[in-house]
Amino acid sequence: KSIRYGKMEVVDGQLVSVTELERMRRSEKRGEARGKRLGALHAKREDLLRILGIRFDAVPEPVVKQIKLIRSLNRLDALLEKAIMAKSISELELD
Repeated sequence: KSIRYGKMEVVDGQLVSVTELERMRRSEKRGEARGKRLGALHAKREDLLRILGIRFDAVPEPVVKQIKLIRSLNRLDALLEKAIMAKSISELELD
């Protein structure tokens, strides 16, 4: 909870400028968005590796490493779809 005094605001017992407070809130929102994106990337990578493990028993370590380097949610979505229909891991065209 905060209390406003003109262009200053008391937050957690500290006097902070409204401008700085707005900057902090924007930064916090960016951090939350980044955290959500990183969480989604991690979950999709794990889903893909799980599907590959179920479909093809063992997933070669180079493939695991390549998948863990993917930073695109769209790319991971496409790979998830391919993994469901692929006859082999090489059909994913990770190289």
